[in-house]
Amino acid sequence: MNYTAKSHRAFLLLQVVLVIIFLTTGWAHLWIWILGLPLLIFLSLSIFINYSFKIKEGNLTYNVYLFNKSVYQKEVVKSNIKKVTFKRVGWKTKSAVIKLERGFPIRVSLFTSITIFEDLLVFCEENTIQVKKTKDYLRLEKMT
Repeated sequence: MNYTAKSHRAFLLLQVVLVIIFLTTGWAHLWIWILGLPLLIFLSLSIFINYSFKIKEGNLTYNVYLFNKSVYQKEVVKSNIKKVTFKRVGWKTKSAVIKLERGFPIRVSLFTSITIFEDLLVFCEENTIQVKKTKDYLRLEKMT
């Protein structure tokens, strides 16, 4: 299964507008430009970030794209996964954190498909990977 997600573009656009307003005010000093210009560039580039997550038979693939060019790719085999923790993020948003034996954890949230968490749970059960569900996540499961 292939899943995609996009960055919070409305929130990032609001931040870009606020930084531009802050930089163009008359009382801006040199240190504000030194800090504000890199922040403006970073926020502008962050608008074009997309994420991809694939669940295959024995591995998971996580990609980060900038302008549809792959910037970061992580392919994880089932033997490298220590455990998967299902959590609640915000009021009604589900999330999963894939903890690895070696490397940084992978956070899976805000993807377009609702079935991503069920598919990830099936992947964990098929490959005998430890699963932990928080109390808040269990409440969200009961609500849906």
